[in-house]
Amino acid sequence: MKWVALAITAAIAAALLWRWRAGPLPSSVASEGGGERPARIVPTHRRALLVGVGGYAPETGFTPLDGVANDLAIVAALLADRFEFEPAEILVLAEEQATLEAIVTAFDRHLIAGVLPDGEAFFYFTGHGSRVPDLSGQETDGLDSTFVAYDSRLQGRHGDWDLCDDMLGSLVR
Repeated sequence: MKWVALAITAAIAAALLWRWRAGPLPSSVASEGGGERPARIVPTHRRALLVGVGGYAPETGFTPLDGVANDLAIVAALLADRFEFEPAEILVLAEEQATLEAIVTAFDRHLIAGVLPDGEAFFYFTGHGSRVPDLSGQETDGLDSTFVAYDSRLQGRHGDWDLCDDMLGSLVR
């Protein structure tokens, strides 16, 4: 399994490239527009999940990030033009679509179940990151690194709905 991490300007970005053994096919996967894709997903040799949040709600305390939509467009174009990804192989969750539940669901259904046993999966996040108390006791500094999903800090949540490094690690195992 290969891991590659990138940082892009003020936004936090991550790219994970790994080989994965595909699981059972899901019945459907929500598309970018919130509709349903065809009931049967045909696994391919590669898939990409691009996630971006720049317009966090004011009550979250996170300042808006300029350029998130541009980052997503550039990475999608790079994957298509340079690495010959097909449009159906790239799923983009942007702004309000990028909830923790949607990210985890897309990770499972699009990346894991959608990739052949010898395939590759690519994950990219652009948005705010954070540090929250480490509940597992694995971190020497007592803090987990997180990606802040659109709904991570809504309704009084204080990081418990972030996509933390432990959760990301469990998704790729």
